[in-house]
Amino acid sequence: MSWFSRRATAVNPALPAPGPVPNHPSTIEELETHGLVTGQYNRPSWDNTREGFRRFLDSLFGITPPSALVIEESRHAIAALQFCNHRGIRIPENLSLVCCEFSPSLALTFPAISHLHWDYQFIVRRILRWTRKIDRGQKDTRQAHIEAKFFRGGTIGPVPAEKGTRPE
Repeated sequence: MSWFSRRATAVNPALPAPGPVPNHPSTIEELETHGLVTGQYNRPSWDNTREGFRRFLDSLFGITPPSALVIEESRHAIAALQFCNHRGIRIPENLSLVCCEFSPSLALTFPAISHLHWDYQFIVRRILRWTRKIDRGQKDTRQAHIEAKFFRGGTIGPVPAEKGTRPE
């Protein structure tokens, strides 16, 4: 499984690298809990251009392709779906695809991309509160919990069987 997003540090090196949320296991920890070996492959980064994203996907599928992609931005999820269609990678038969943001475009793809949906206005209100505090010289490091709904769509396939075993 590869979970990938554009990292803020790639855009602005002055920003600190994102860290784990206290009391919440990270994606990597969750994978490791289930006995999966993890590394940079599971949280990759790329040059934030169209060509950079294409090179990234080419390298990701070059040797041992992932069984699932969890992608934060809908534009990247749609580009990944197009990449897979071009390469003959069947979704969801060969690869599961999930997007972590909602866009009406996701429902127009075939199959419809599985995704999360949440109240974006909550995020806007939280950012406004944060900027007001910063403007007043107050420190605000509070992390907010955002309820999300999962829409299954048609891009999640069965878990691949281990080599040497047969699915039931």
